[in-house]
Amino acid sequence: MAQNIPYKPVYLRELIWIGPFLCVALIAFGLLRPLPHFPLPAHYRTAMDAGGTPVRIALPFRGIALTPNSFANSYLEDTRSPELLVYADKPSGAMSWVYPEVLKNDGLWKTKLFAKTDSPYTEVERLLAYDPSVYVGCGGPRELVLRIGLPVYNCGGSDELRRRRGLADLAANVGCGIPPDPMRIRYGKRRGYYSESYLFPGVRSYSALIGQPEVAETRIDAYCRAVVDLQEELRPSTLAHRPHVLAEGESAGNLPRAGIIDAAMERDIAGDDAEHLLILNPDMIFLPQGTPREFMHDSRWQGLKAVLDRRVYRRPGLMEWWATGLTFKPIETRWMAEVAHPDRLQPKVRQILRDRMMSEFGYRFSEAQIDQQLHVAENADSVGTERFTRDAETDRTLGANAK
Repeated sequence: MAQNIPYKPVYLRELIWIGPFLCVALIAFGLLRPLPHFPLPAHYRTAMDAGGTPVRIALPFRGIALTPNSFANSYLEDTRSPELLVYADKPSGAMSWVYPEVLKNDGLWKTKLFAKTDSPYTEVERLLAYDPSVYVGCGGPRELVLRIGLPVYNCGGSDELRRRRGLADLAANVGCGIPPDPMRIRYGKRRGYYSESYLFPGVRSYSALIGQPEVAETRIDAYCRAVVDLQEELRPSTLAHRPHVLAEGESAGNLPRAGIIDAAMERDIAGDDAEHLLILNPDMIFLPQGTPREFMHDSRWQGLKAVLDRRVYRRPGLMEWWATGLTFKPIETRWMAEVAHPDRLQPKVRQILRDRMMSEFGYRFSEAQIDQQLHVAENADSVGTERFTRDAETDRTLGANAK
């Protein structure tokens, strides 16, 4: 005989446990929504980026957003156009002194807009926060930015692509004047032999971006005049002795211009960094960071010739001397040449730095700022650096006036 099972109604509250699973499912489906695609602007101008790709920049111009791997220092030095920025990283060193309005404008950089755009799950809304006319760099994941139609300038491409499209070579005329560089024959095809290999394309690309391509050549000419002036005064080809120098991170072609030899390129030595340095045993060492005092007191380096002779130096400059340097790089080369050949060169580094800042930016360095750029205090224990102090410059000026 069949047993009758009484009917028990299912109440809604008993189904609450399903709720979290439904939410997860909805979120998962939300991730599958198609990406938006932004139409081309109705009014625009076209600029060719460094890779030869045409970029349509919306008009009226709404500004530039500097994204990862595009730095405010580089942009400001090359363009002198802080008013065009709507987003950038925090500038440092000389550019923060010349353009304090960028440093003080928290809205430009403090929001960390692109802090997490290396993630494949970047929210598109993060890229649209400032609605600029153009993004410089990669603007987060390159594929994402390009796929949704946002204007990305200087993101990918190659010199070969520019040549195939009949565009000007941004790296043209690399090598100013006729610098005596015997290693050029041996290392001529090595990319980055001269600093110009990245400085010239940078300023030309940024000048095209802001619609003033003609200003790039004016700044390149000023750079080359500084390079050639040093060659004419130093006359490197007539030097009887050229010190072997270790200058980590320095473009190899700049060293012959300073009358010195890149010890690292002369010998191919296996081993770790410490073994490499001990075997090279250079005459001079130029540090990109840290202090000569700490280096010379390190027990590992006590037997090095450069340490015994107190010829270890902190290379001059702050961030912009490395990242770009169209203004500062020739001064750094001059500084190395004066350290290596004080008998050949008049001590002019402080004055040249002062003059170039005034001619390029209309900005007058204070003596303290010059000391900071030249690392006067850090180099005080190293041989031959007294010529870079403000007191030495004052004494020379007084002596010249007395004559």
